[in-house]
Amino acid sequence: MLTSEFRPGRNRTTRKADLDGVFAAATLADSAGLEGVFSALPATRRRVREDLHTKAVIIRCNSTGDLYPYYPSGVSLHALTISNAGAPHLWHRRLGHPGHDALRRLTSSSSLPCNEVVCCRQPTGFIDNTRPDHVCCLNRSLYGLKQAPRGCYHRFATFVATVGFTCSKTDTSLFVLHSTLGATYLLLYVDDIILTASSTVLLERVITALNCEFAMTDMGDLHYFLGITIPRTSTGMFLSQQKYAAKILDRAGMRACTPSSTPIDTAPKLATTAGSPVADPTEYRSLVGALQYLTFTRPDIAYAIQQICLRMHDPRDQHLALVKRVIHNVKGTLGHGLQLLPSAADSLITYTEADWAGCPDTRRSTSGYGVFQR
Repeated sequence: MLTSEFRPGRNRTTRKADLDGVFAAATLADSAGLEGVFSALPATRRRVREDLHTKAVIIRCNSTGDLYPYYPSGVSLHALTISNAGAPHLWHRRLGHPGHDALRRLTSSSSLPCNEVVCCRQPTGFIDNTRPDHVCCLNRSLYGLKQAPRGCYHRFATFVATVGFTCSKTDTSLFVLHSTLGATYLLLYVDDIILTASSTVLLERVITALNCEFAMTDMGDLHYFLGITIPRTSTGMFLSQQKYAAKILDRAGMRACTPSSTPIDTAPKLATTAGSPVADPTEYRSLVGALQYLTFTRPDIAYAIQQICLRMHDPRDQHLALVKRVIHNVKGTLGHGLQLLPSAADSLITYTEADWAGCPDTRRSTSGYGVFQR
């Protein structure tokens, strides 16, 4: 895995009070430099002042933006208000965030230049007493800005294109490299990378090229990614979301529910307006959204999830009953997942089926498909 230079180790913990002291002391470093910041800290916070990641944060905050007068009528500035829970606590959450267990992790987008004009109010602890009404014009894309993910992706995509990768037309997070040594597949999610290649030599060359451009940390073989465990067996890999499914049961308060053998009854069709509205539509949507992510490794419940997703705008009692039935089925199939077997074949088989005029309200059809490698 490849980790940003601003992100601490997975076992490091940083107290909120320590970080607040660092950011409060950072205002004293305008003339004294970085050492003045750490000399101003109390002796009880020496652990934080010796933290290289905290030093990097202070350097970033002191060089992130410039002050300019605020023009309310200006149309070229994107106003962004940072409250008391803004910059310092935003960095605090980022420093303390354990991140994802990925095969590779990219550098933080906070180190990327900001190509758009973005202004924010001076955050608490960084207000210039001589110019309190001025705003900061950001020179770099900080975490929390809507421009940051786009800037990070553009920066990464531009570089891998120079190496020889091409972006997939159907999935912009997938990059493919074909060479005489074989094929390389790179899957990007924010600042995490899953990387695989036909040979070890090719894999090491790609990792070396990425390390020359970005600050990264190799986490080795992929075992866990975004809630999906990937244990390796003698016959291949098994993708499972058992821990994630257990959390859904806890969220719904149905950990001790009776398992169901099927997720849905296909005989009756759900009508949109039948039954009375549910008492808490937000809870309904939250559970359905959580179940929808479970379909990545559970295609057997995909149809049932599709049916309850259609009722998100106006959930009724019978729709909530179907959600609970799906959860009952998940309880009895916690160990289910996807088994990926090695195959040298390059042909695909696709199956498709349609439920002709199956919707009782609109008489529209629902089609589905499955793609398998022979």
